[in-house]
Amino acid sequence: MISYTQEDWAAYIAGLVSEEQRQQMEAELEQSDEALALYLLAMEESASMLPPIEIEAAQSITDSLMDTLYPPSTVGANVAALHHQQKAVQSEQLKQEQQADIPSHESLDSSTPRTRHRKWNEHPLFHYTIAAAITIIFMASGFFEALSIEPKTLIERPSGSITHGMVETFTKWFGAKP
Repeated sequence: MISYTQEDWAAYIAGLVSEEQRQQMEAELEQSDEALALYLLAMEESASMLPPIEIEAAQSITDSLMDTLYPPSTVGANVAALHHQQKAVQSEQLKQEQQADIPSHESLDSSTPRTRHRKWNEHPLFHYTIAAAITIIFMASGFFEALSIEPKTLIERPSGSITHGMVETFTKWFGAKP
C-alpha cells in the first residue's frame, strides 16, 4: 500500500493524476481508513475551488437519466407530454427562485416576538402543580414509606394490601370512616 498525502488527494480531486495512479488511489481509498480521512479533508479544502453546479446542466442530466430509465415509447403519449410540461414548470420555478431576492431571517423584524398562546392545560406550570399535588397525596398517605418496607413485611401485614392501607390512611387524614 502506498501512503498518499493530502496534496496527492487534492490532485486526485482536481483530476490531475494519470489513469493508472487514479486506479491505485481508488483502491487505496477502499482499503485504508487513513486514506479516506485524508481524502475527506482534501475534499473539504477544495470544495470552495470547485465550480458551482449549474441548474440547467443538472436538469439536463436528470432528464437524460429519466429518459434512459423510462423511455417515452413505453409511456403513454399523455404521460410523456405531462412529464415534459412538469420539467418546464420546474425549470421556470428554479429560474424565478434564483432571480428573486428572498430576505434572510436576519432582516426580518425581530422587535415583535412571535409566540404561540398556550392553553392553560399545556402550560408547564400546570403540569408541575399536578405533579406536586400527586406527590403530596402520596407522602400524606404513606405510599413512599410502604415502598421502603421490604416486600416480605408487606405480605405479612394483617391488612393484606397496600391499597387497603392507602384507603385507611386517606380516611384517617380526612376524618371520615370507611
